[in-house]
Parts: sequence; C-alpha cells; structure tokens
Amino acid sequence: MSNSRPRFLLGAVGVLLAVLAWLPWLDHSADGHYEAAFQRALITFGLARALNGVVSVVQGTEFSVHPAGVGLTLAPGEVVDPINDLIERFSWLMLASTTSLGMQKILMDISAWWGISLILTLAVLLYLRFTAAGAPSPAWQAAAGRFLLLALFLRFAMPLMVVMNHAVYQVFMDEDYQQSTQMIEKTTEEIEGMTREETEPAEDEGLLDSISDWFSETADALDVRERMAEYSDKLAAATEHLLKLAAVFLMQTVVFPLLFLWLLLAGVRNLSGLLMPHRGNT
Repeated sequence: MSNSRPRFLLGAVGVLLAVLAWLPWLDHSADGHYEAAFQRALITFGLARALNGVVSVVQGTEFSVHPAGVGLTLAPGEVVDPINDLIERFSWLMLASTTSLGMQKILMDISAWWGISLILTLAVLLYLRFTAAGAPSPAWQAAAGRFLLLALFLRFAMPLMVVMNHAVYQVFMDEDYQQSTQMIEKTTEEIEGMTREETEPAEDEGLLDSISDWFSETADALDVRERMAEYSDKLAAATEHLLKLAAVFLMQTVVFPLLFLWLLLAGVRNLSGLLMPHRGNT
C-alpha cells in the first residue's frame, strides 16, 4: 500500500506523456528553432566566403609608386595570408556545424515519427500493466520500466535538446553573433572599396598631370606603410569576430547539444530509481 500512491502518480504522468507524444507543439517549436539556427549558419558561411573573396583580391593587389623615378611595387600578401588561412579553417568549421545541424534535423524527424509515439504509448500501457496489482515478477516490471525510459528518451530528447539549446543561445550568444556578423559585413565592404580604388585604371594624362602625379606618387611612397597598416587593422578586427563566431557555432552545434543530451540521459537514469521495483518488494 505504501507504494500505491507514487505508482499512481507515475502512471498518471506516463499517460500524460503518452498524450503529449501525439501532440505536435514541441516538435513545431523545435523545428522553428532549428530553422533559425540553420539560417544563421548559411548567412555566416556566406559572409565568410564573401570576405574570403575580398581577401583574395587583396592578395593580388599591388601598390605601384615611382618616387623620384624609382619604381616601387608592394603587395599586401604577407598581411592577408594569416586571415586567409583562418577563413579557410572557419569554412571547415561551418561545414562541420552545418553537418551537425543536419544530423539534428534527421534525429528530430525520427523522434517526431508516429511510430515512436506509438512505441511510447505501448510502453506506458505495458508499464501500467506490469505495475498493477497481481502483476508478474519484479523482473517484468523492471523490463517494462526500461522500455518506457527508452521510449521517453527517443521521443522527447531531441526536441527538448533543441529548445534548451535555443534558449541558451538567446540569452548568452545572440548578441555576440549579431555584432560579429555586422562587423564582418562592414569590414568586407570597406576592404572591397579600398581594393577598388587601388585597381582603378589610370586615365590618359598630359604634361601637367604627369608632374602632379610624380609628386603624388612620391607622397604615396611615404604613406604606403599607413595603407598597409589600414589593411592590417581591418583584417585584425575581422579575425577577432571570426573567432567569436567560431566559438558561437562550436558551442551551439557541438558542445551544448552533447551537454544537454547527457543531462537528459542522466535525468532518465535518475527516473529509473522510481520506475524500477526495489529488490525485496512484493
């Protein structure tokens, strides 16, 4: 009699979960959060490729000046090579993140399949049957409890993980993501404008224009270090924000999903103490 009330409550909770398994609200919420995460990944990957294209143009850009009649050509390749390598590695990370999101979507579709809901319903019915008065031995009760726990995990683990992951993202990572994507987009536009100025074709010039250009090129030779420093500063800022984005997607698509699934699994294991009959009980 002492165990009748807890088992009745567990049975009521089991019936409630069986009903919830057939309702789509949790799956719809998880799908919306997944689509938002996937769109962020696509946008970020596109920004990285755009920045990579601009950096490639910068690598082929040369500063050509002729101070005092002496030709001088400088290329900012040494400045942009590190950021170019970082973008390539970031692209691989985004590919891995997108793959992780794709795997999550497949697992979410499996958990939302009607067959899983049917399995959970049957697991609840079997557990109620084997824990009722006059039920078979505790071994059968334990087997029914394990079956129920497995069905609960298969049905609810993935959508709950996605919902919890999205909640953590909104609280701790969304601001960094928005700032970093805006800064990378701005940096890409600025560097693109700088390289466009460097590659504009020269117009036909007269004598006075040639003399003026001679003085201008002499001044440019003195400012070329500042120009290179400007490239370096902008790319350094882009590097910082790429690293922030890498951390955001690594946490959201790898670390937190594994952490939340582990927590849910730990919760299921703790429930086993309530669902499994203790030895010595009759």
